[in-house]
Amino acid sequence: MNAMEPGQLALALGMRRVTVVERDGDVIELFAATGVLNQAPPEIGAKIVIVQADAREWRPDEPVDFLYADIWRTIADADTLADVACMRKQVRPASPSPQAAH
Repeated sequence: MNAMEPGQLALALGMRRVTVVERDGDVIELFAATGVLNQAPPEIGAKIVIVQADAREWRPDEPVDFLYADIWRTIADADTLADVACMRKQVRPASPSPQAAH
């Protein structure tokens, strides 16, 4: 989990919530121990939620506007496209991606 990515996303105009889905509890504890969210302005930190789950199985309460997956060592990993398709289906995107239109 890169501490900068959730904060940068939370700064985006119109971004109401950034949910970080992390499978490894040790990574979540390490992130919490850094105190990064406590250093962010309250209006930014309040938008960031960390959930311990497998991103391929997690379902949000409502459709999402943006999905950023940072779970592979390389884009060439054999399961990358299948994992992305699985996560996209689970999060019920609010609008179709340009690829879905083709």
